[in-house]
Amino acid sequence: MPFDWMDFLRLAQELSTQTDAAYWRDARLRSAISRAYYAAYHHARVYLEARGEYHPGKDDPKHLYVCEQFSKSPDDARRRIGIALNRLRLDRTDADYEIRSGHIGGKTAEKDVEIARQTIESIVKLTPGPKPRP
Repeated sequence: MPFDWMDFLRLAQELSTQTDAAYWRDARLRSAISRAYYAAYHHARVYLEARGEYHPGKDDPKHLYVCEQFSKSPDDARRRIGIALNRLRLDRTDADYEIRSGHIGGKTAEKDVEIARQTIESIVKLTPGPKPRP
């Protein structure tokens, strides 16, 4: 059975709203942002693969490739998905690599979880066939 990428979004939601363990706050919020991005990214990639549109070159950064396949589309809905994916990707890069503690806030995590949820919903609307579990 394939991995359900919605599990990353569910985990991100849980991590972004937990209030216990204040000493893990930064790690929890950074993880929420990262998981939210990956939930949306993998839905987008699976969409492209299913349509035969996923053909990055050997040296192409795969994450940028997926974002660009959407953001450079003539279709408005796909372009909005690409813009959202890129926003999530940039926040995920900050969350994974920014060394200043406390730099990542709870509002960013909550916002990114919501952007990821909306992005996945938009991808699902483009996709015929079975829908992911809520």
